[in-house]
Amino acid sequence: MVEDWRADRIESARQGKNPTVIARLPEAFAVMGDVQWLPGYCVLLVDRPDVDGLTDLDPEGRRAFLASMATLGEAVESACRAADSGFVASTSTFWETPMSFCTLTCGPDIPGSHPID
Repeated sequence: MVEDWRADRIESARQGKNPTVIARLPEAFAVMGDVQWLPGYCVLLVDRPDVDGLTDLDPEGRRAFLASMATLGEAVESACRAADSGFVASTSTFWETPMSFCTLTCGPDIPGSHPID
């Protein structure tokens, strides 16, 4: 059992004890960023303990993970557009880690990086 869900984010997600989990997607867990630097900041965590980066996935796993990233991005974008017609999207990806970051903001301008109150 995971005592502190932050100690092993993926295992705690598998056990249903990670409060940041939004959805289970193929090859991944969609989670809210711990700190909302921008509204809608989400992270896609690979659900494979043997994977340290995108290139560690076989081609089928990569396709599934990237499709999940697109699904997450579309969902966050849709929610932000519904909340704010001035929505601006910004997406960053980091392939050298076992996660991909999809960052979206629900404002007319992309603000500087700071926690949201």
